[in-house]
Amino acid sequence: MPEVNLTAAFVDKLKPNGAQVEYFDTGSDGLSLRVSQSGTKSWRFPYAPSTRIRPLSQ
Repeated sequence: MPEVNLTAAFVDKLKPNGAQVEYFDTGSDGLSLRVSQSGTKSWRFPYAPSTRIRPLSQ
């Protein structure tokens, strides 16, 4: 899986290459962009919810 700087310009230029590819961002820990065979782009970020309930707007 390639590590790149996921800028807006880089993401706009991405094209499908016949296989699903996941690009990991060098600037943040865990952020990635998955590009499917059809060209669909999906952002992914792993997280683990805590046992406390918190509002999203902290």
